[in-house]
Amino acid sequence: MKLIKKKDIDKLPEKEGVYFIWNNKELLYIGRSINIKRRIKNHVYPSYLENALVNPKEIKFISFQILRNHEETKRIENSLLSIFDTKNNNCDNWYCHRKFKIKINIDDIRDKIMKVKL
Repeated sequence: MKLIKKKDIDKLPEKEGVYFIWNNKELLYIGRSINIKRRIKNHVYPSYLENALVNPKEIKFISFQILRNHEETKRIENSLLSIFDTKNNNCDNWYCHRKFKIKINIDDIRDKIMKVKL
């Protein structure tokens, strides 16, 4: 799984899958979308900052995994959230994210995706 810099979001695919938002090596958010590129742009350039799920200033990298269909995407996102329990995904906005500091290695996610897909 490759880390893509925030400034390179135009290189993201317009395909369905799960995505991961990072601040250096700290995982900030796990999400899913039918169009990864469009969804990441919503995180990076939110309409209303106070409603943003992730503080755009903290976003440094994005990684993703393209998946075959909506059911697979939903299943894998749910499995990853239960495995990693980021808690960031349980907040209404980025303000509550500041309470949590979770260190997750990108290789851990790659391994878990492969196990969940089987």
